[in-house]
Amino acid sequence: MNSNVQVFDTKDETESVTLTFDFTNALPAGASLSGAPTVSIATLAGTDATPANVLNGAPSIDATGTKVLQPVKGGINGVLYQFVANCATTIATLSPSIIANLPVNR
Repeated sequence: MNSNVQVFDTKDETESVTLTFDFTNALPAGASLSGAPTVSIATLAGTDATPANVLNGAPSIDATGTKVLQPVKGGINGVLYQFVANCATTIATLSPSIIANLPVNR
């Protein structure tokens, strides 16, 4: 698991954006992401009884095979969301994760 926490730019609660989780530094030369990535979400600060509603569809792997893309929408003003993105790779024993925070403010 990546020990550093990525912080996305603040998102307005009315915006729909795509979050990019860049796994480049977690992949050895010649390796790429594969399979179906997963992205989970929880609230780190503030209150949102249904944080999963921020996810706007399934995550995907970009054309380079090094990034996971997760569309998001909505959110509650003042809430800090935490995401964990995980994906298998072309190396069977390597399945890296990235933790990232997304502040939502008006």
